[in-house]
Amino acid sequence: MQRLLCDIPVSEKDAKKFAYDIIREELGSIQYPDKPKLKEGVWIVPITARYPRVLSDEIREVPEKVRFMNFENVGEIRIDANKGELLSRSGYYEVSNAIKENLEKVRTIVEMALVKVGANRFAQLPFPEHIHTPIVDILSWILINDNLDMSQDLSLIGVDNRDKYLQNINLLESVGLLRKSGNLIIPDNNLVEIETKYKNLTEKISNSIAFFFEKGYTQIESIKQVLGPHLTITAFCYEKALEYGDLLSINYETIDRMILGIYRQEVKRIKLPRYLIQLESIGLLEETTISGKVLWRGKEEIFRRIQGEEEILQPIRNFLAL
Repeated sequence: MQRLLCDIPVSEKDAKKFAYDIIREELGSIQYPDKPKLKEGVWIVPITARYPRVLSDEIREVPEKVRFMNFENVGEIRIDANKGELLSRSGYYEVSNAIKENLEKVRTIVEMALVKVGANRFAQLPFPEHIHTPIVDILSWILINDNLDMSQDLSLIGVDNRDKYLQNINLLESVGLLRKSGNLIIPDNNLVEIETKYKNLTEKISNSIAFFFEKGYTQIESIKQVLGPHLTITAFCYEKALEYGDLLSINYETIDRMILGIYRQEVKRIKLPRYLIQLESIGLLEETTISGKVLWRGKEEIFRRIQGEEEILQPIRNFLAL
């Protein structure tokens, strides 16, 4: 059992110093001990990570700056306050996973805010892009056939697909686009209103999808299945801007590395130029070339609206330049 080289009983200062030494020896330089708490004869020292982000704006040639995202309680160290012995400590992988979860939380919340404010623009993506979800199938069926009979119309698509369709029906029901009437799925008030307002079927489906994005943004995992890399790329650009505190220009190579890191498939990389062009065409990103470098950044209006989504961003405000 590892002992403290100090007097017994152990003071708060000694506990923090001991925890600091353990962190530096076993975890690295971005973690540090927070204020120790004494509980039932044990010093509990929370571990906080000061995660660095190196940011630069290449379009304006602004020098690089380093911002730090403080992730609290990514682990802990426990020390016997009476014997001066180390009782337990969070391991390297436990702390690393906690940091990773915090980074994923930031990304997910930025995606939610982006989907809410950019709903109408995301809905303008060509229908072939919406290939990973039955949502478009369900809405299209209802708009053309008036209702969907769960016992008959879903009987020939297999159990797994049927379950997937039923899950998506529930999502559309949760935002008031559809409702159940016995065995039938029929339009709910919000879909009826959209049908009344728009005459063209393409407009009806686009506005129905936009409504689902805007009102159902908390169902982000389902929305990711719809938008795929389009959402991943856009959220990456706006997350960097939120960390930086202003719109940030990002080079093509950086976006390319991000896509490869997330999808780990060459097929997504070959499609990246098309994704970027489509995102520019619907007004979510813009492209410029400076000294032969192709750079991409978010749109001012979208960025300000994301910043204004205080309720959504509240859980990560301490992590970003807000």
